[in-house]
Amino acid sequence: KTEDCTLKKYFISKPYVLYVGAAYPHKNLDGLLSAWKLYQEKYSTKYSLVLVGKENYFYTRLLKKIKIQEINNVIYTGFVTDKELVGLYDHARAFIFPSLYEGFGLPPLEALARGVPVLSSDRSCLPEVLGEAALYVDPENNKQFADALNRITTNEDIRYALRQNGKHELQRYSLDKSVIKILSIYDSALM
Repeated sequence: KTEDCTLKKYFISKPYVLYVGAAYPHKNLDGLLSAWKLYQEKYSTKYSLVLVGKENYFYTRLLKKIKIQEINNVIYTGFVTDKELVGLYDHARAFIFPSLYEGFGLPPLEALARGVPVLSSDRSCLPEVLGEAALYVDPENNKQFADALNRITTNEDIRYALRQNGKHELQRYSLDKSVIKILSIYDSALM
């Protein structure tokens, strides 16, 4: 299967939590790594953190930090194909989105569409975009973040509720509804 090949290709052998996106400073991957290190010390080394994103200056800097600070169980894939990305979403235990600021936040919606429970920053537009479909955390509070990582990976009631809520929240973003809204905006603008 393609998904199994993807996991082998990137040497992913443990259950994992997933981040997909850029490593720009406002994405708060430095904060994620600090919380990840605390999570491993306090709760578990059973999981890996898989980071997916096109290599650039910010990812290079982040990878150096991982090495220098000896942060374990972090796998960086670099750029992946759409087919590989689907496999990574489908096998993820949870999706993590620690951003300090977002204009919209498409990756967590992609995770919801694949049935992956989402742990999101409580900043910016994310609570509005994700509604009841995410477990929210202060992205600058490492203890709270580590505790939330533990809850989303181990508490089956929370995981189930987030998946169910995700199905409901995604209905707000269906293509048919979006087209109808856009047409009604055009109609009102032309009148």
